[in-house]
Amino acid sequence: MPDRLKAVRDIRRPDYGEILIKRARAIGENALAWAERCMASRDFPEQAYIAVQGMCRLA
Repeated sequence: MPDRLKAVRDIRRPDYGEILIKRARAIGENALAWAERCMASRDFPEQAYIAVQGMCRLA
């Protein structure tokens, strides 16, 4: 990850990905599976945070 983006990542809580996964789990098993695939498909899981946040908001 480029240095300019690492600085943003370091500002966020280190467990933010787990928080998003817990929210998806609370929505349902399909939401959880999608969130996990979304994070796994990116080079860096942080790149999927906005997409997973959007899915959680829609639910």
